[in-house]
Amino acid sequence: MSVTLSESGAIYATNAEAQNGSSTTSSVSPSALSYAKSAPNYIRLTAMTGTNSTSGTGAAASVLNNGWNTRAPTSAVGYGIINFFQQFHSRGTNANVTTPLPWNKRFVAQFRFIPRTTGTDTNTVNRVCFGKGTGNVGGDITLRGIEIRQVASNALELLVHDGTTLTTVATSTTVSTSTSVDLRIVSDGAGNVTLFSNDTQIATTSAGPSTAGSSNNAFYSIESENLATITGTANTLYVAEMSFEFSN
Repeated sequence: MSVTLSESGAIYATNAEAQNGSSTTSSVSPSALSYAKSAPNYIRLTAMTGTNSTSGTGAAASVLNNGWNTRAPTSAVGYGIINFFQQFHSRGTNANVTTPLPWNKRFVAQFRFIPRTTGTDTNTVNRVCFGKGTGNVGGDITLRGIEIRQVASNALELLVHDGTTLTTVATSTTVSTSTSVDLRIVSDGAGNVTLFSNDTQIATTSAGPSTAGSSNNAFYSIESENLATITGTANTLYVAEMSFEFSN
């Protein structure tokens, strides 16, 4: 049987359905939820050190209090970046460092987004990127992937790349200094990507990735960058409690 009926008549997902996220009509029992969260394709990044890269005076990238802290330079062009290269990242793909990310599968990512300093110059930007082609330089995604961006103290933006076109979706959600929001990205594998803030939908698009990415674009990165020499305050970003999953 594909479902289990409780005595009350409620329909519960099987372990496989809970793990794959394949059912939209059944409930998840506590045991199935534990099974799904312990699955190998469910990745939770705790306070672990990625590859840190900095450029420019005052730039920083470090592990901080069960999360990651990046800081743009004080005035010059440059960046602070922490990136992770994810291999063995999904069922159904080869365990190879060059295996593309399977954007044709359902993808869910959740993390806490806390600007420790919100910039006052529009040339300073914070990013959280999934699917970068390289992890040790700044800049928006250029291959299939998803990005959350905050320019200076402006509202958050959802960026998606389908392999050809980068699409930016504005939101009205601003996050001020030392204030946190819990962000959740849901991509259905067919190009539909939705961004939630504290469980409220704030952006959606149908222009997202829907096929596997290019080789070596399996980088996840947290970035603070100055795009030009700034005259105001640069951004500092703290990201914590990150988890994500590609599922069939």
